[in-house]
Amino acid sequence: MNAKRECLEKLLAEGLVFIQLDSRVEGVDLPAHLRRQPVVGLNLSLNFRIDVFDITDEGIRASLSFQGVRHICVVPWAAVFLMGLADGEGSFVFPESAPVELQARLHAAMAAEAAGKGADAKRDASADADEPADELDDEDEPPPPPPPPRGRPQLRLVK
Repeated sequence: MNAKRECLEKLLAEGLVFIQLDSRVEGVDLPAHLRRQPVVGLNLSLNFRIDVFDITDEGIRASLSFQGVRHICVVPWAAVFLMGLADGEGSFVFPESAPVELQARLHAAMAAEAAGKGADAKRDASADADEPADELDDEDEPPPPPPPPRGRPQLRLVK
């Protein structure tokens, strides 16, 4: 099964999904005011009361409303480069499908995130090595506070 299809189906089971696509990709059919744009966002949900909502190995076909007018949208998987829950919890990025205008920024952001995680892991390892083992078993200290709630959603690279 197509990885993007599988990802979308899992997300739809959780709620409202936001996808971003390049409307210039061959086979995309959207309302006229959205055509020829490098980035278009659409909301999809299994709870929408729509006549047409098909998810196949070729892509998505759904009758969506734009400014009160229904349009049967056709979105091949090649056009989809981002999807996630609309509440911001977790997003999946498919950089190979991103518009050329965004690819450099996506790769830079992913490289910066990977470098930051590598630096954090090195810093954590060196901090652990500096602590004496005796102090780790001190029962008089209260447990550490829980981590703060996550702020911005994290992007996951799907290949």
